[in-house]
Amino acid sequence: MRLPVWTAALSVGVLCGLSVTGWPVWALGALAGGGGLLLARQRRFALVAVALCLVLGGVVGGVALADLQGHIAAVEALKSGQNVCVEGQVREGPTASSGGGVGLVVQGALGGSAAPQGRWRVRVRQGPSVPLLMMGDEVRVCGAWQPPFGFFNPGARDPWASGAVRRDCGGVRAERIQRIGKGWGPRRLAQGARQALSGALASLPPARAAFLRAVVLGERAAVEAEVELGFKAAGATHALSVSGLHLAAVAALFFVGLRKLVLLFPWLALRVAPQVLAAACSIPAVLFYTLMTGEAVATWRSALMASMVFAAYVLRRAPSIATSIAVAVLGIGVHSVFWLWDISFQLSVASVVALALFAGPLGPGRPAAAGVGARSLAWVWRAMAATLAAGLITGPLVAYHFGEVTPAAPAGNLLLTPLVELLVVPLGLAAATLMALHPWLGFVPLFLCDQAARLTLLVARGFGAYAPIWYVNHPTMAETLLMTLGFVFGLWGLSLGARSVSRRRLWMWAAASLGVACLLWGVRTWRRTQGDEVRVTFLDVGQGDAAVVQGPRGFVAVIDAGGLGDGFDTGARIVGPFLQRQGISRIDVLALSHPHPDHAQGMPHLLERFEVGTLWMPAHADGPSFDGAITKNLRKRALARGTRVPWPTPLEHHGLRLVPLGPWVGDRIAA
Repeated sequence: MRLPVWTAALSVGVLCGLSVTGWPVWALGALAGGGGLLLARQRRFALVAVALCLVLGGVVGGVALADLQGHIAAVEALKSGQNVCVEGQVREGPTASSGGGVGLVVQGALGGSAAPQGRWRVRVRQGPSVPLLMMGDEVRVCGAWQPPFGFFNPGARDPWASGAVRRDCGGVRAERIQRIGKGWGPRRLAQGARQALSGALASLPPARAAFLRAVVLGERAAVEAEVELGFKAAGATHALSVSGLHLAAVAALFFVGLRKLVLLFPWLALRVAPQVLAAACSIPAVLFYTLMTGEAVATWRSALMASMVFAAYVLRRAPSIATSIAVAVLGIGVHSVFWLWDISFQLSVASVVALALFAGPLGPGRPAAAGVGARSLAWVWRAMAATLAAGLITGPLVAYHFGEVTPAAPAGNLLLTPLVELLVVPLGLAAATLMALHPWLGFVPLFLCDQAARLTLLVARGFGAYAPIWYVNHPTMAETLLMTLGFVFGLWGLSLGARSVSRRRLWMWAAASLGVACLLWGVRTWRRTQGDEVRVTFLDVGQGDAAVVQGPRGFVAVIDAGGLGDGFDTGARIVGPFLQRQGISRIDVLALSHPHPDHAQGMPHLLERFEVGTLWMPAHADGPSFDGAITKNLRKRALARGTRVPWPTPLEHHGLRLVPLGPWVGDRIAA
């Protein structure tokens, strides 16, 4: 257990180094160093090692943060539209991009005036005449540089910093692309396999084909919004893309299937242990599937853990989940310590730790009866215990990052996750592979996969129609940590025996942690609703306008909500998250200055997501029946949610006065 403890201490130190700057860094370092010396004098060398890992992690995090700031400064030195050239290797794509062109990602050295040093990732956009490129090809791209895409808003992540974490250096609108070398390697093979399997699944109806490409190959862009909503309401969004759980299921099925295949050949099974041979072959298969499905950080975490388990089988040693988690965290941290900031990585590790610690103790023992009913009941109990453990530990993180709580998650994970992991993914992968070899080979598994996809989508749409999604104020980091500790103590208490003396103490710690978190949240909410100041925040929505007025006694008005088109909902992606970070759940006045998409496109989400008291917008002088398409849609949504849609008139609220300036036609605002 030493490696997992050291890894945890190192990770905490890195997070402190990345999050804290100035004198607190030195104070924390001095505290850890002093504690280490004190423990060394007491010959408690195990704790000394933990203290050293904390200090080392803090140093690594501080150095990485300084390096990040240097990267941001280097990117900011570039000017939009200046000519640059990048010579390097294709790492992603090519894929279709908006405007009918082709997009790809090239990693290499930049050339040009004031170009930053080192190797950077550059997103390239080019017209349809781009040469046929594959991952691994060496290319030279020249064109006009464009800054990293993103928005600069209070509380949101800085897009420059987010790009520099991945060494992204904006984009290039290419004037010419020249292939200077044909690449080769596992990524190129993985891309070819992915294209072949994606083409094989395209024979199904578009909605189910898009769903299958998402869960089998990680191509989530074409999934319908209704399906996304259903999986979100079911608390099973992780099952809609190739996540760590997907890879674990594929790895387990591949290992079990290969072991049974070896047993069919006695001459081979007598010479090599089936378990050892299956494990040795599973490691490259797992890594190749990771490359083929897009190399998400959660997938790499699962791939490293699975590889450690298979390596233990090859070496004829008992696998350790704790050691596998530690090796996965270290491996990903060596690539980039900034992955510790990534929400998918945090949720992935937290869920695995929760399952490892609590799923077994909370689940049933081996049933005494061997009947089908007893085994089925035990399976349901075990699945519910796993869902409870993972859901409670990851719940505070989901609320912190997304401001959402899905009460139907236990039922959703119990129904949707087994359907996806045990039916859709194995059948889809087998069908796509056989179809790519010959259409007749994959006919039967593709038919079965299609039926499984039909059932899964039906269940998902049911959750989307009837299961609620509770939107909550984003907790602070301190509140998130307290809630997580409270659930850890509570689950720990549940897993102990009924007569355990420690159980009562754990329940007290759980109640205290959750109580303090709720108290802090309540104080924040009370302070916002009792203040007298007026604050106006103009949000960066890329195009158009959006402004939030926060007034006395919690009054909130939102004027416009932006709009960019191309499926980017500024209400859901920018304005709504800003309001949630401010602890706002009600909008007193939602005002549309004029019915153009770049001002109105984000408003439907605000009407659906928040409680809106009054909607102001310019209406036709002859009445609502003459509204245009935008105002008619907003009026319909508002009235369906119980929002008033009066003619705009001046109003007052505890000393704050809102006055619509016009244009007036008589006593009404003009169209």
